Amino acid sequence: MGRWAHGPDSLVVALPDTHPLADARHLSIAQFAEESFVSLPPREEAILPGRLRRLAHANGFVPEIIQVAPDTQTALAHVSAEVGCHLTLASVARNATDSPVVFVPIDETPLDADLSPLDVDLRVAWRRDDNTPALRVVLDEVLRLADDPGIF
Repeated sequence: MGRWAHGPDSLVVALPDTHPLADARHLSIAQFAEESFVSLPPREEAILPGRLRRLAHANGFVPEIIQVAPDTQTALAHVSAEVGCHLTLASVARNATDSPVVFVPIDETPLDADLSPLDVDLRVAWRRDDNTPALRVVLDEVLRLADDPGIF
């Protein structure tokens, strides 16, 4: 492993723009107790599926996972098609282009001390000896974002 970069991010819920809560400025995860979710696969390294389960549990419910999507873009396509809601990151919302999807921040103090704050710390790692052009482009963007306090 060579270098790394990280920065804070926060949780938002992606909703179809037709959802009754789509106009909210902030939402509590408890408001989604009766909703269906589109989730990313529950892998060990995946932050969002575990965070969804833990937040739901801390608020007294088990999330109904109606669809597992292989990636965020597919999850947002399912949200756009009104399949369900999706817990994701504010940085995803800032870069999303799917107009039928709205993103509403989660605004609450979680009941589980391990979840406080709701921020998510994003990290990137790469091999020091990897000089491929594609990696350089990605790293330049990640480092630019990490240096811009308004991004995260």
